[in-house]
Amino acid sequence: MAIPIKAANTFFSTAERIIPEGLKKSRFVEAGDFLLTNSMSFGRPYIMKTSGCIHDGWLVLRKPDLAFDVDFLYSLLSSSMMFDQFSKAAAGSAVKNLNIDKVKKALVPIPPLAEQRRIVESIDELMPLVEEYGRLEDAREALDAALPDRLRKSVLQMAVQSNLVEQDPADEPASVLLDLIREERAKLIKEKRIKVPKGGEPVIYRENGSWFEHSGRSIPVYIDDEIPFEIPEGWEWSRMDSLCRSIQYGHTSSASVNGSVKILHITDIQNGKVAWEAIPFCKDNPKDLESCALQIDDVLIARTGGTVGKSFVVKSLPEQPSVFASYLIRLSLVNTKLADYINRYLGSSWYWQQLVEAASGTGQPNVNSKALGKLLVPVPPHAEQHRIAERVEIFMTLIG
Repeated sequence: MAIPIKAANTFFSTAERIIPEGLKKSRFVEAGDFLLTNSMSFGRPYIMKTSGCIHDGWLVLRKPDLAFDVDFLYSLLSSSMMFDQFSKAAAGSAVKNLNIDKVKKALVPIPPLAEQRRIVESIDELMPLVEEYGRLEDAREALDAALPDRLRKSVLQMAVQSNLVEQDPADEPASVLLDLIREERAKLIKEKRIKVPKGGEPVIYRENGSWFEHSGRSIPVYIDDEIPFEIPEGWEWSRMDSLCRSIQYGHTSSASVNGSVKILHITDIQNGKVAWEAIPFCKDNPKDLESCALQIDDVLIARTGGTVGKSFVVKSLPEQPSVFASYLIRLSLVNTKLADYINRYLGSSWYWQQLVEAASGTGQPNVNSKALGKLLVPVPPHAEQHRIAERVEIFMTLIG
């Protein structure tokens, strides 16, 4: 004797067989019978289109076609009206179960057979629309979930494209700030506190309407094909490397509840904040603490995991010395006035686009010191950075 196999809402065929002895411990069902699940996902109907044997996890409605169109009955038993009745009847136990007495007491509407068939025809016509609505509703919910993040990126993209606030001709141009940064970097190189960039210090400039990049004694390189959008008078382009003292990987150490040096992990940064009192200590302190100790206005970027590419600006530190873990990269800016603007830049679509393009076709953001150092950064005048910060704060509050 066969054991039925289900396809969607119908049992069409069988695969396994049972011996006659097994038949005595099972129930035989025929084509045209209805089955109802009586535990776990209870109350779900299935139509028998074959004969076979079932176990006690099912209830059987014998020959319901005497009063019902089969497809109408399936729709009726699948309705919320019937499920609610079954749920109330099965209430009061940890695992809901149906039995035949509870099913017998359920109230069912019975239209004339001809009307049942018209109802089924209407359901068949409407069901594709219902399914399409379901797909659209799922898409809408997914869009709603993604919308805040998209809006935040759009606002930050407008900020770095100079479209969020008006420019003021009286602002000191960004070139003055970059000149100061270059002077400070030259001083640090002379003091051997940072290394000379390979090929020399890069400078990006505009000439005759085109953008060029010049490093050391090399011939200027035409880079118009790298420039993603126009920037207004007073703004400048820079490589991230040129804005930093260093782009540095974190310290590798397991965590400990006791110690003298705290270690900040990616997971310790929640909603842009760090609860320093809960941060663990290093089990193995760094040999050169000074080189990797966190400073106010350090910019940290996650280089792996679910938060890859996300950034955080250090605005507070505990009393104890603190370092950052190896799955973070630190941007130590030459001029910390840039920290908040750089953090906003690291939330823009242009930043994410560059990371993905650096990933060599993998489609995943590539976050390493080399990729970060090559990032093209549009730098506004310092006064405009303040206006951008104020406007971004207003928008972020509205987005939530």
